[in-house]
Amino acid sequence: MLLTIIMATIVLGLLFSGWLAPSPMRAQGTGGGNPPSNNENTNCVATTNAWTGSCPTIVTNGSVSPTTIYQCGVTGPEIPTSIVVPVYSPTNIFTRIITYSTTNCTPDTNTENLTYSVSGYFWTNFSSPYTNMPSKVTNSFSADCDVYVTSSDTNNCASPGLVNLGTVTWILPCPTIANCTVMYTNVATAAPATAGYYGAVIAYNFICADGWYSWESSTQLQGCVSGPTTTDTDASTNNWAGGNSDAIGTQDPSGGTCTFQNLQTIYFAPVGGGSINNNNSTCSFQNIQTVAITQTNYPDKPAHGTVTTTVTIGGGASATYTY
Repeated sequence: MLLTIIMATIVLGLLFSGWLAPSPMRAQGTGGGNPPSNNENTNCVATTNAWTGSCPTIVTNGSVSPTTIYQCGVTGPEIPTSIVVPVYSPTNIFTRIITYSTTNCTPDTNTENLTYSVSGYFWTNFSSPYTNMPSKVTNSFSADCDVYVTSSDTNNCASPGLVNLGTVTWILPCPTIANCTVMYTNVATAAPATAGYYGAVIAYNFICADGWYSWESSTQLQGCVSGPTTTDTDASTNNWAGGNSDAIGTQDPSGGTCTFQNLQTIYFAPVGGGSINNNNSTCSFQNIQTVAITQTNYPDKPAHGTVTTTVTIGGGASATYTY
């Protein structure tokens, strides 16, 4: 009995002295996806809980090349051969150490890897007359190549947003002519409609003429006869890029010596509606077509001689045959 009284006295003394006081509860610091706190069961008061770290940095700069594109024909816009989106550092650790003012509270450490996401490239800020990428380039224009960059944690690192890779300019140059090709030395053998004519069929080989609208005008400078001559007068449906040919010829009822000469002008426009009476062309080419008939047995009949057809466009071409 005496021993029991002594033990009870000792326990009460310890309780009142604080040695066996119950442990107080402690709240964990907040943070999405953080590991469990070391102090979940204690009542700790946080004094520091700020995140520290560095935002993602550029590893590869974004770029676009070339920045000037010369369109070949009235076609869809050619896309730059190299478009590089920016690349940012993949590992960017942010750390938050939560310290406490309460005695015997262990600091908590939280971490996250903050990254930037980069969208695919897109086009903005088009110059007049376009507001978006055209299906066919009929005017020179420019546009910005951009991407959008987003942060995985905008509280610690703001999203960079719109990032410009460069400005690209599309230029629509006029077609050029490379050369001429003699298709038929004697125009009379080309088609039934040209039977009885003296001359030749010559093709004009234009470069980057796809999609262009074209027509031509002809003015006779010198003639063998005052009557009909033959030369293409409307090239609106001709495929000049494929080497469209002109049938150049004149009649010569006398069978003697004469010279036929014609001034031809070929017009190009990026849009339709053009004609001799409505000239909306952006470029044109002039060509002198000449048919020289020379009788070699004059004044004998029937006449015999040579026919030489020449053109000056595309460096010139010449075709000769005998009659």
